[in-house]
Amino acid sequence: DDDNDGYSDTEEIAYGSDPLDANSPANTAPQITLGNSYPNQLDANGMFHIVHAENKTHIIKVTATDVDGDDLNYSIYGWQDIHHFEINASSGDLYFKQAPNFEELTDHNKDGMYGIVLRVSDGHVHTDQPAWIWLQNENEAPTDLNSSVPLSVSENLPVGTVVGQLTANDPDANSSLTYTLVGGANDNHLFSIDANGTLKATARFDYESNTSYAIRVKVRDQYNLWVKEDFTVNVLNVVEDLDQDGIEDAYDSDIDGDGYSNEIELAYPSDPLDANSVADTLPTALTLSNLEVMENLPIGSVVGQFTVIDPDINDSHIVKFNDINQNISHNHLFTIDANNTLRTAVVFDYENNSSTIHLRVKAKQDQAGVFWEFFTLSLIDDPSDNLPTGGDQTTDGNNSSPIDDQNETTPPPSKEIFLPILQTLAAQTDANGTHHLAGKILTDGGSPVFDAGFLVSKKIFLSDPIRITALLESNATEYHASVGGLSPNTTYYFRAFAVNGVGENRGALKKFRTPKQVVLNDWQKGAVNLADGWKTLDWLGTYRDTGHIWIYHSEMGWLYPSPMEDGSLWLWNEPDGWRWTQQGLYPYLFRWRDSSWLYFQGKFGGRIILYNYSTQSFE
Repeated sequence: DDDNDGYSDTEEIAYGSDPLDANSPANTAPQITLGNSYPNQLDANGMFHIVHAENKTHIIKVTATDVDGDDLNYSIYGWQDIHHFEINASSGDLYFKQAPNFEELTDHNKDGMYGIVLRVSDGHVHTDQPAWIWLQNENEAPTDLNSSVPLSVSENLPVGTVVGQLTANDPDANSSLTYTLVGGANDNHLFSIDANGTLKATARFDYESNTSYAIRVKVRDQYNLWVKEDFTVNVLNVVEDLDQDGIEDAYDSDIDGDGYSNEIELAYPSDPLDANSVADTLPTALTLSNLEVMENLPIGSVVGQFTVIDPDINDSHIVKFNDINQNISHNHLFTIDANNTLRTAVVFDYENNSSTIHLRVKAKQDQAGVFWEFFTLSLIDDPSDNLPTGGDQTTDGNNSSPIDDQNETTPPPSKEIFLPILQTLAAQTDANGTHHLAGKILTDGGSPVFDAGFLVSKKIFLSDPIRITALLESNATEYHASVGGLSPNTTYYFRAFAVNGVGENRGALKKFRTPKQVVLNDWQKGAVNLADGWKTLDWLGTYRDTGHIWIYHSEMGWLYPSPMEDGSLWLWNEPDGWRWTQQGLYPYLFRWRDSSWLYFQGKFGGRIILYNYSTQSFE
C-alpha cells in the first residue's frame, strides 16, 4: 500500500485507481438519494425536509446507492433531537421511538421541528444528510366520554329535570364537541340531551315501575370524528306515603287511609288517592217524620216514617232497632216494617204510661257499617178518655173503671247510660317487628268499662279478626296491647273495642303493615366459597365472612353490612360511617354523613383511595 490509503496496490490496480495517490482509493462513497426521490423537499442548502403526521411512528425509508455495490449501513449521526429517533440499519426505515403528539411537543425548541443527521456507510466511507422533521397536527377523535357523576333521577320529578352532565376530552386544541343520543339503546326516547352534554328527562319516572333505563350517547368534534358509549340512568326511590301510616304507597293496599282498599275504591268507583272520596260513605243523618204518639191508637198504627240521608244515592238501607239494652229504651213498644215505617206494638195510655218515650235506632247500609240515632217521642193525651173533674164517671157518663190498656212499661232511669265512646290510636312497630296498639276511652257512657282490647284482621271489614284483650288499669283512659308473629309484608286492619254495661263499641278503623322479611345474608347470593372462610362476589370482590354479621373486605377492611328490602346494601366502617351501594352500581358509593358520591379506586400501598365527586378530589 504505497500511498497508505488503506487499499493494497493490488486492489487499487484491479479497481483502476492510482496505487501511488492516497486520494485515489479503490472505493467510491455511497450516496443518500432522498433528494432524488423527493426533490421538492431538499432546499438550496442541502437540508432535507420531512413533514410527518402526529401519532405515527414510521417516518420515511431512507434510500442510498453505492457504485461499488457494497453493503450499506444506515444510522443517525446526531443533532439536537437524536434521542427521539431510531433507524433500521439494514433497511433504512426511520422511526420515532414513541408516537409524537402535536399537543405535547417534545423537540428541543418545542416548536414541532426535530433536527437530525442521517448517515449511510459502506464500511469504508460514509455520507451524511441533515434533515428537519416537521410535525403536522392531525384531527383526533374525542375520548373518555363519561358522566361527571353517576346518572340518576328521583322519581316523580317533572319533564325537563336535569339528569346529569356528559363530558368528553378532545386532544385537539380549540375543538368544538357536540353531544347527541343515538340508536342502539332501548330508552333514548325518555331523555333529551343538549349539544353541550346536559341530559334531561322527557318523562316522569316511577321507581316502582322501573328502576333503571339504558341510553346511548355520541359525542363528535367539528370534523365529525366521534365516540359512542352506553349509559345506565338509575331512578331513585322517593318514599311516598300519602296517609302517613308508615307504609309506602307502592306497597299500601289503602293509599289514602280511608279504610277502603285501592281495589274496592277503583271498583266502586272512587279515588284511592283521596281520603275524602271513599268507596262507601256512612249515612249522614237518620230522621223520623213524626215525634208524637197519640194514646189509645190501635196496635199497628203508623207513628212516622224513617228517612236515611246518604251521599251514596245508590245505597239501600234497613232501619232497625238497636236493642242493646231494653232498660234504657222503649224499642219493644214499637215495630219497624220493611218500608222503614214506625208502628205501635201496644195501645198506649197517657194516664199510666210515661209521657216521654226513648228509641235507639240504627240504619244498616248495604255496603258496610251502620249509623245510630236516638229519638225522643212524646206521648200525647187524648182528652176524650179523661175522668171529669170531681167525679168517678168516665167521659161517656157511665159509672165504670178506667180503661186499663195493660201497657205498663218501665220508665227510663233518671240517669241514662250509653255505649262507651273510644278512639283507635296509630300503631307503632319496634325494631323486633312487634306491633304496639293503643286505644283511648273518650267517655265510658256512664257505665264502667270492664273489657277492652283490639280486633285485628287482614280483611278491611274485620270478618275474621284476632281478638286481643288489653290490660285495663284503674281510672286509665288509654290502654295498650302488643301483637307479633304476623305474616310479613302484609297490611293488617284493626279497631279498638271497649265494653261497658250497655254493650260493646268500637273505635275507628286503622291499619299497619308488617315489614318485609329480610334475610340478612341475601346480599351474599352467588358468592363463591374460597379457602379459610373467604368468599368472592363478582360485583363486590373478595371478603371473609366472620359468621357474626361483620365481614373483612380484602381492600376496604372491616365492614358492617346492612341489607335493604330492595337488594341494596349499606356498609359501615369507623372512618366513613354509612355508605350505600348495590350490585350494578359498585364501586360507586353514596356516603350518608355528607351526601357525597364516592368512587372506590382500590387499595394502593396499604391505603384505601376514594374519589369524591363533590370535592372533585381524592381522599
